[in-house]
Amino acid sequence: MKKILCLLLCLMFCNSVNYVYARDYTKLQEKEMKHAQKYGMNVSNSQYSETHNTKGLLGDYEEIDDKLYQEKLKKDEVEYAKIKEKFETRTIDNYNAEAKGEDYYHIYRIVERLIRANNLDFTNWRIGINRASSDLMAGYSDWNYILISTAFCDTFLNNDSAIAFAIAHVMAHALLGHQERRTKADNRIWKSAFFELTGGFVVLSTFKSSLTEFKNMELSADVEAINLIAKAGYDINDAIEYLKYFQYSGLSTGFWDSTPNIKKRIYNCYIAKNFIPIEEYNKWGKYNIYHSEVLYSELSSDRTSFTLRKNKNSPKLFIIESPEKYYFRCGYGGYINMQYEKSAEYFEKYFKLDTSNPKAYLYAYYTNNELYKRTKRKKYQNTANKYLQKAVELDESVKYKIQQFNNNL
Repeated sequence: MKKILCLLLCLMFCNSVNYVYARDYTKLQEKEMKHAQKYGMNVSNSQYSETHNTKGLLGDYEEIDDKLYQEKLKKDEVEYAKIKEKFETRTIDNYNAEAKGEDYYHIYRIVERLIRANNLDFTNWRIGINRASSDLMAGYSDWNYILISTAFCDTFLNNDSAIAFAIAHVMAHALLGHQERRTKADNRIWKSAFFELTGGFVVLSTFKSSLTEFKNMELSADVEAINLIAKAGYDINDAIEYLKYFQYSGLSTGFWDSTPNIKKRIYNCYIAKNFIPIEEYNKWGKYNIYHSEVLYSELSSDRTSFTLRKNKNSPKLFIIESPEKYYFRCGYGGYINMQYEKSAEYFEKYFKLDTSNPKAYLYAYYTNNELYKRTKRKKYQNTANKYLQKAVELDESVKYKIQQFNNNL
């Protein structure tokens, strides 16, 4: 009993302290990427390999002619009209209905776009809309069952990007394998509590480390959500308004809460945005949508949810970002977004894993050349020249790309 009382007093004291500390969120995001390799969900079609099309700078895609893309969207609208008619039978004057038919259709279109742009049609995604006047947090019941409220729909009625972000955040927890990680962390807490080693201090230490892991998972789900909505063509700045709403409402968390401070979540998202090549992600998402079909939806008999039916014939894949792809994407994204020092750092890490990509050496040359222009430090010039030479060795056409690049300056 004394041990438990001591532990509780320690928790109360620590909870009263306002901890403020600086954190390098790029390091956190890199650490979480490595966790995703262990716990994340990789889904593939055995008839296709991950690299059957390597025309895209970042992966399995190529740029789609805009005229063809618009024709595809027009064709899809015919199918959407049929689904909309089905949803409109759900009327609020039916006392069993949780939400209006237009709310269900609105959310359906957002989720369907997220799924198709990111090759997530490997399962039936279920979306529940509960009638509630105040709960704005999106959550989940099962890993593929996302729960939102009518208050959420109303508050972000004119901001599809914010709605997409909130839903993508919940999807990200499933895709990154956070349920398994959370279960293991919970088990560590209970195991240490059971043995009560060294008078409860092991319990306290385990509890603190588990809370840190819970918070890190929330931050990594935010980053993955940013990636998902970027491919779907949603605006990242508008999306972050979802988090800012809770900041404006005065939501705060303490050290012992399992969710991070809302300001840190917002800052983490802006850091992540610096390493996303949005234009390339948009091309990737359009390619995926163009080569996929409308996902049909079924209203559930529970009068709360609807289901987006998986595409059984989809040739696509969903693969967690590998370390090589992560470092290359962050290096390239950092260059595009003028985060040159971090870009150079990511390329250095990439080349420790892969020395065969001439495009990587080309953009590493660009970013180090920019650093030399800004600092006049010889080391950046030497590194830039080294990478340029390596790029040319791997691909002679790089010479013409450099010439074209210099002509456009």
